[in-house]
Amino acid sequence: MKSIVKYRKHLNWLVIIVLSAVLWLSPVNVAIAQNNSVTVPRDVFSRLEQLKNEVSNMRSVASKSLGPYPIYTRCTWCSKKEWWGLGLCTKETTETWDTKVDFTWTRRSLSRVLERVQQNTNTFARSYEPTQVWLKGIPDFSKKFDVTADIVLAVQQEIKSGVGPNNQQRKTVKQALQELGEDLDRSSSLLQGGTSALAAFLQQQSAYKRDIQQAIDGADRSAKEALANLEKQSQTHHCQGGLNEKYASIKADFSRSLQEISVAFQKLEGSSREAEKSLAQLLGSVVSSQTELKSVLDLVNAAGNDKLGSFLEKLHLNAAKQQWRDLANSATSNLSSGWLTNTSSSSGQNFRAAVVKVSGETCPSGSTLVAYKEALDNRAVLSQKLGTWDIARLANGGSMDGSGYNSKIRATDERTLGHALCKRLQ
Repeated sequence: MKSIVKYRKHLNWLVIIVLSAVLWLSPVNVAIAQNNSVTVPRDVFSRLEQLKNEVSNMRSVASKSLGPYPIYTRCTWCSKKEWWGLGLCTKETTETWDTKVDFTWTRRSLSRVLERVQQNTNTFARSYEPTQVWLKGIPDFSKKFDVTADIVLAVQQEIKSGVGPNNQQRKTVKQALQELGEDLDRSSSLLQGGTSALAAFLQQQSAYKRDIQQAIDGADRSAKEALANLEKQSQTHHCQGGLNEKYASIKADFSRSLQEISVAFQKLEGSSREAEKSLAQLLGSVVSSQTELKSVLDLVNAAGNDKLGSFLEKLHLNAAKQQWRDLANSATSNLSSGWLTNTSSSSGQNFRAAVVKVSGETCPSGSTLVAYKEALDNRAVLSQKLGTWDIARLANGGSMDGSGYNSKIRATDERTLGHALCKRLQ
């Protein structure tokens, strides 16, 4: 348990330890522990996937503008009745009010807060990288675990068959268990580093909740005041037809926009909590397996040969082998799908696969875009990664370094965007 003690120095790590304790003292996990079985949570990948999606959704919703809205009225009325007109209109006046109003400025404070949130979400790939290193090592770890565990299982079977126990069997088991323990130490250390990095990311996301709510409330007040001033100004105009309906529509649109932002952030918060729980459970699983192996190894070191068989019964290596195989298969599946792949050797292929996905065509090989590694499977991530790219310039073979606009990326349909990026790969 030295690795746990070391990480208690960090506030972020305390969160994980507490969550692990809560999860592993739950009735379900107490029952599991009583059966000396280790359960590797299967939902950790889906939780992280959901968190990634909610981060992207938050960025997309927060980037929407609020305006401009066209205000247009036109009417004609009788402006003069001379005596000689015998009561009839002698002069008509036509007034046209044609303007545009934009309430985006009322969200400046909110935009600044969201900008900080977005800057934090931009670090997600970096925060996730240590965990990804651990994931990438799981398949090899699982294979090695199988080989070493089979050595112990073979000795266990010999003893059951009446051969031994003897000094050689004890030596073989001791060496194998030490190797398993060292391998689990390394795996646990990697996962602890990854979990700590993600915990810091998740905590920072949660810290923004109050700031965002205050900014949303402030934007709502500013918008209502601005609209009230506009309504007061419009009273100086003769033509009022359709204005009330237009103002009602603007109010509804603004409320809808703020609600979208609020809901998106609530989903992000919920997803963060679920991801944190899954990561804590995953860490607890590895630590539990590690502790079990060390406990048996201590017994083997302290006891005589005659007790070797009974101590080995305390291990459930066949079940552990299957659990690591399952986790390895899940890790391989997620990594091969290109989800948050973050290695330069495969970055060009992942980028190309994303381009093909949105363009529906095959791009040539030899990509020089190794700096953009993630599989770009949604426009929010695309806007984040390619925010300085001008899509029009890309389509015309222009430089990647030219100034560009996120709005162009968001406004460009996927197929056109795919063709532009695919052309840039040529």
